[in-house]
Amino acid sequence: MVYAFLLALPAFGVTFPRFWMLVIPMILVSSATTAEVFRAGINAVDRGQHEAAAAIGLSRRDAMTSVILPQAVRLVPPSLILALVTLLKDSTLGYVVSYNEPQFQGKTLVSITRYLVQTYLVVSVIYIVINFLLTRIALALDARMKARAAAG
Repeated sequence: MVYAFLLALPAFGVTFPRFWMLVIPMILVSSATTAEVFRAGINAVDRGQHEAAAAIGLSRRDAMTSVILPQAVRLVPPSLILALVTLLKDSTLGYVVSYNEPQFQGKTLVSITRYLVQTYLVVSVIYIVINFLLTRIALALDARMKARAAAG
């Protein structure tokens, strides 16, 4: 998608600032992922909840807003955080559009200092630490939700 915004759209006269050439494709891709996470959350709600809502006379819309969605929203945070990890990894595509993200900053630093390995090692460690922390948060939320479900 980034390449489409970078190469294809300008051929048709459609241009955006560099920042938006990265952000718009990332939004398009991550919105699809986010929609899938919420769809899976809704499908994870026990079928009996749908039946119970119908049994007390709720319409499909009322059942979804009052019964199903509140339960689904509690199920999706770990998956959303993992989607955030993917989005963070995708942010390195900013390098393609010369946006000043850590990978591009590393390239600039290498051109000044000539410390190729050291610079990219530090950039890699930064990405690894951030991704590791976000993944640990997602796993902790997942464990907490499973423990809550087992207790309740």
